[in-house]
Formats: sequence, structure tokens, C-alpha cells
Amino acid sequence: MSRLFIRGDLHGKIEPLINDYLDNEDVMIILGDFGLIWDNNNKTVQTIINTIENMVNYTVAFIDGNHENFPQIKNFTKTVEQWHGGLIDRISEHLIHLRRGEIYNFNNKKIGVCGGANSIDRIWRIEGLSWWAEEEITDEDVENFKNNLKNNKHIDIMLTHDCPESIVPIIKLYSGINDNKKISNSQKQLEKIYKTIDFDKWYFGHWHINCQLDNHFECLYEQIKQII
Repeated sequence: MSRLFIRGDLHGKIEPLINDYLDNEDVMIILGDFGLIWDNNNKTVQTIINTIENMVNYTVAFIDGNHENFPQIKNFTKTVEQWHGGLIDRISEHLIHLRRGEIYNFNNKKIGVCGGANSIDRIWRIEGLSWWAEEEITDEDVENFKNNLKNNKHIDIMLTHDCPESIVPIIKLYSGINDNKKISNSQKQLEKIYKTIDFDKWYFGHWHINCQLDNHFECLYEQIKQII
């Protein structure tokens, strides 16, 4: 039986993927800001993908964050296929991208997924080089999730990059951020999902801390957690 692990943002660091504890039936999901398919040079990206293939014997799956090169993820997608009951972008044998709004089934557990977030550092980035508008969660992403729910609104585990609007003030307290910045559109979109579903656990990254907020919400960064 395969095991499911999660961890927070990689931001292009490949070393954390080296893990002798995982075997070929296991899955490691990165909670956004994967950042390894980043360079606009195709040869460089292919070299990184080949390195991952040579490093791991388990499946590396990632949801997208805000710091991703979305055109390159699309460019290096070989096929769009079914995987554990939901759609994925297959990049290589051991590397896949989990699509926004999809629901997967692991060992009879429903795993809901919605990547995306808004960059607070956008003003220091260059569109098409280090920032892409596709980072923002859209109405279509939320509708895709709702459609995949069908008639059962229970989700065992929800995986996102950012957190819903109503959780932002809490995570700011834990992260030491004291500001009055507006809630992002992506956080508002996640709030729509939050109000739609009944769930047991919700894990997210983005905030660069390891912190369990309550019995339902937990933020991960440089920490690996087995959830199934």
C-alpha cells in the first residue's frame, strides 16, 4: 500500500527530494512553490527533470504556488491523464503536477487540491521572466473543484498553497507578520472552497513556517509529514 507524504515550498531546491525512507510506491506532494521547472532555457529544465529522475524512485507530485513558471510547466507536460481518480500533468515518470480543483483518492481517502496564490513581491518581479499572471486562483478553478465534489462535499484532506481568507489573520499571528494588507483574491477564492466543503484536515505552505493552527489547519515549510 502506498504512503502519502507532504512538505512545504522547495523554491527550486532539489536536495530535499533525496530521501531513502520513501520507496517506489510512495508519493511526496510539494505544497506549491516547487520552483524546479523555472528556467526559460529548455535545456536547463530538462537537465533538472533528468536529475530528479535519477535521484528518486518514488513519485514527486506538486501543486503550483505563486512562484512558478507556468508556461514551462505546460511546455514540459507530456500528457494530461487520470491518476488516483483526478487529472494530472505528467512531466516525467516520477514527476507530476496536480491540477487545481482536482480530487484524488488515496487508500479510500479523498484528497482535494487547489494550487495558486498571489505574490506579495510582484512589484520586484518581471512578468514573463520571474512572475506570471497564472499564479492567481480563478473562478474556473473553484468551479472545477465544486464540479468534482459531485454530491459528496466531504473531503478527508485538503491541500493548497495559500490558506483561506478567514485563516489569514491567524497564520499572520503565528508567522509574526503584523500588517494591514488586503486579503488577496486567491485567498478569497480559497474561502469559497472552505465554505463549500466538510473536511478533516487542511494543509498549506506559502508562509514559510511549520505550524499547527488548530485541529484542522496546519502550515508546512521545511518539514515532511506522512498523512496517509
